[in-house]
Amino acid sequence: MSFLPTHMPPSRKPVLEVRFVKKPHDLKWDDVHALKDLCFQPVKGDDDDIVFLQGTLTVACQLREKSPKSEVIQFSDIRTQTKVTKYFELDLTEESDETLVVLEVVQTSTQTIKFNTRFQATTNVAMTPVRGAAFCPMDARSQSAEVPTLSGEVTDEKITKLSKLLPDGKYSELFENLGFKYDHIQKILKKSFMDSTAASKELLHEWKNKGGSTKDLDAALRKVDLGGLVPEYKK
Repeated sequence: MSFLPTHMPPSRKPVLEVRFVKKPHDLKWDDVHALKDLCFQPVKGDDDDIVFLQGTLTVACQLREKSPKSEVIQFSDIRTQTKVTKYFELDLTEESDETLVVLEVVQTSTQTIKFNTRFQATTNVAMTPVRGAAFCPMDARSQSAEVPTLSGEVTDEKITKLSKLLPDGKYSELFENLGFKYDHIQKILKKSFMDSTAASKELLHEWKNKGGSTKDLDAALRKVDLGGLVPEYKK
C-alpha cells in the first residue's frame, strides 16, 4: 500500500511512502495499515498483492513523463522484517494536485500500479483540536506563527514524522548512534511487536526526555546516511 500526506505541503514536494507488509491471509489493507494519523492517506482503496520471489525486487516510481526513480528491496529484507517502506519525493511544483503516478514492481515480470494524487483543500484558518480527536495542522505557516517553538527542540510532531520516515533497516544503527544499547533497542522493538515505527517513536521520546536536541539528532541521521530525512521531518 502507498501513502501520501493528506494536504499538499507548501513546497509542493510530498513524499510518497510505498510500504510492503507481510499480510496474513484474508486480511484487508486497513487491518494491516491502521491509520491513526489523519495527516496521511492511502492513495487507493485496496492493497496490491505481490508474491516476493528469491532475489531482488525493484520499485520504480514515475510522475507523468518525468524520468522514473527506483529503489531495490532484497529478499532477505522482507524475510526478516515485518514491513519494508521505500520513499519517493514527488515534485509537483509544475503539476496539478491531481497528477498520475505510475509504480512498477519488477521481479521476473513487471506489475504496474497507477493512481492519481489527491489532496484535501488547505485553509489559512487555524483548526482547534477537539478533546480526544486527532488533529492535523491545515497550514504549517499559520500554526507556527501562533505556537512558536525553539528551532533546537525535538517536538512531538517531529518525533511522529521522523518515526514514519525511518527505514526499517536503519532502526538499530540510528539508535545506537543516539547512545542506546543494542539490547535495549531490540527490547523496545519486541515490545512493539516488531513494528519499527512504533519502537522508533518510543525511543525518540525517551531520548528527548534525556535532553536530546535536533542538532544531535540531525548529526546522527547524517552519520547513518539518512541526511535526506533532516529537512523532511522538520516540515
